[in-house]
Amino acid sequence: MSKNNWTYNEFLAFTLLYVSSVDARIEKEEIQVIICKVGEEVCKKINSEFNEMNEYERLQTILSYREKYYSSPEQKSELLENIRQLFLADNKIDSFEQGVMLYLKRLL
Repeated sequence: MSKNNWTYNEFLAFTLLYVSSVDARIEKEEIQVIICKVGEEVCKKINSEFNEMNEYERLQTILSYREKYYSSPEQKSELLENIRQLFLADNKIDSFEQGVMLYLKRLL
């Protein structure tokens, strides 16, 4: 699968996997949220590509889709809302996750 031509769901799965991994572990509740949003097949496919990349490549991949999937304020808000929902997989947003959210708001 070409990283330059992902569907929105593939991009979303990748972004949510990235956000899930920032604390060095991806919890099963987070995987369930991703599967609910994009489907199990997309999640597995993208997880395979995700695991082949280093941190820099992952971030560059997300940023490469800026124009396509989150160039407008509305699209950015939708993406950030999906990230917030992922953080709520364990029913709380801790201070680390709040910091990541602030960082992503600035970066995206």
